[in-house]
Amino acid sequence: MNIKIIMKSNNLYCRLMSGRQIDISKKLDISIPKQFWDPKNEKIKNAYNFDNRDQINAKLYNLKAKIANKFIFDNMNGELIDIHWLEKAINECFGRNPLVAGKIEFWKIYLLDFCTYWLKNESSKTNETAIKQYKVFVDRHLTNYLKENNLTKIKIKEVSNKNIENFINYLLSKDYSPDTVKRHATRFKFFLSKAENMNLEVNKNYKEPIKISKDAETVKEIYLTEKEIESIFNLDYSKDILLDNIRDNFIIGLCTGLRVSDFNNNLNQANIIDGFIEIKTKKTGSTVAIPMHKFIVEILKKRNGQLPITVHDVTFNKQIKKICEKAKINEITKGNVFDTATKRNKLDYYKKHELVSSHICRRSFATNLFGKVSNHVIQAGRRVGNRTDDAALY
Repeated sequence: MNIKIIMKSNNLYCRLMSGRQIDISKKLDISIPKQFWDPKNEKIKNAYNFDNRDQINAKLYNLKAKIANKFIFDNMNGELIDIHWLEKAINECFGRNPLVAGKIEFWKIYLLDFCTYWLKNESSKTNETAIKQYKVFVDRHLTNYLKENNLTKIKIKEVSNKNIENFINYLLSKDYSPDTVKRHATRFKFFLSKAENMNLEVNKNYKEPIKISKDAETVKEIYLTEKEIESIFNLDYSKDILLDNIRDNFIIGLCTGLRVSDFNNNLNQANIIDGFIEIKTKKTGSTVAIPMHKFIVEILKKRNGQLPITVHDVTFNKQIKKICEKAKINEITKGNVFDTATKRNKLDYYKKHELVSSHICRRSFATNLFGKVSNHVIQAGRRVGNRTDDAALY
C-alpha cells in the first residue's frame, strides 16, 4: 500500500495504491501554483511565501498517515476500498462537512440535528414508551438548555462531559428532582452513544460517570398492604359497572404483580391455565406463571369465569385513586404528585390515595410477599414445580 500527494493542473490529489487491484485518486480541493510544488517531498516549497504554508504541509503529512491507518483497519474488516471510501477518509481527516448530492448532512454535524434525525429515522427498534421519553428529552429539555446557552449549533464532536455537567446544573436550577435530572443526563449520553455507533466523531469523555451535586430527598415508595387490598376488594360497586371492572382489574394487578400493560391490555381467558395465570409479558418478552390469588378466583366466579373488561390506562390511573379514596386509604404520606401548572412532580405530603398509580401493583405484590416466598420466585413470577408452600399464600 502506497499513498502519495500528487499535483494535476495546479490541484492537489491524494492517490492510494495497493497491489494491482487498487489505484484511486481524489481531489483535495487545494490549489497552488505548479512551480511551488515539490513532487519529490510531496509538499509546498519553502520558496512559496505564504503564511499557512507550514500548516498545510503538516496537514498533508497527517493526511497520509491517517489514511494509511484507516486503510489497514478497514481493509482487514472487509470494507470496500474505492473512490467513495477515499473521499470519506479525506473528509474525516480534514474535518469537512459530509455532503450527499451536493448538500450538507447537518445531522452528522450538529447535536440537535442528530437527535431529531435519530428519532425520525433510526428509532424503529426502540419501544414506543422509550421513544416518547426521548422525544420529550430532546424537544423540551435539551432544546431549551441549548437555546438558553447559545449552543443550538454545537457540533457532536464538541460535546464533552462538561456540557453534560452544565446540563445537569441547568435542570437542577429549574427545580427538577435529582432522580429526574439523572434520567435526562442518561438520555443525553444515550444520543452521544448512538452517534458514536453510527461512526460519527464524538468526544469519548462523555462516558465519564455523571454526578448530581444536589442531594436527593429520600421518598419511600408507597405500596398497599394486604389489609388495604382487602378493603378495596370488599367495596360494593354492584351499581357502577365501570368502577366495578376497574376495581377488579386493579385487584388482579395487585395480586399478580403484572405491569398495567399486561393485566389491563394483554391478559385474556387463554392465559388462565390450571389455577395459574400464564402470560408472555410485553416489556421483557418472558413467560411467567403466577398462581391465582383467592381474590382473583372470586372475581372470576362472580363473572362466570370471565375476566373484567379493561379501560384505557389513563382512565384506569385516574379511577383507582377514587377507588382507594372510597376504601379510606387516607394515611398522610410524603410523595410526588404531578403539577399540571409546572408540568413536573411536586414533592409534598398527600393523602395516600392521591399517590396511587398503576405502578403500585408490582410494588405491593413484591412487598407483601417479601420474606414469605423466595426472592427468585417473586422476581420471576413463575411456577416452581408443585410447591404448595408458595401456592398456599394465594
